[in-house]
Amino acid sequence: DIVLGGALRLRLHPNPASEYVAVAIENPIEGSYTLELRSTGGVLLERRTITLNAGMQERVQIPLDRAPSGVALLTVETPIGSYRTSFVVVK
Repeated sequence: DIVLGGALRLRLHPNPASEYVAVAIENPIEGSYTLELRSTGGVLLERRTITLNAGMQERVQIPLDRAPSGVALLTVETPIGSYRTSFVVVK
C-alpha cells in the first residue's frame, strides 16, 4: 500500500502477475488520474486516463498480454503527484 497525501491510497496486486494487474485507488482526490505501464526498456505498453470523484474507490484492471516476462513499471499520475512502482510479470 502507498499512501499519497491524506487518505489517498494506491494498491497493486497480484505481484507477481501473469494475465493482468489491478490497481485499487481508495479515497481519491477529485480529478484526473493517468496510469502508464512500461517495460524496463521504456516501451509504453498501456496508458489509461480516468476521472474520479472524491472519496470513491476505483479498481482498474490492466491486461498484461503485451508485457514481456520480467519487471514492469507502473506510473500513476494523480492530482497531488506521481507514484511509480514495479512488479514482476510471469508468462
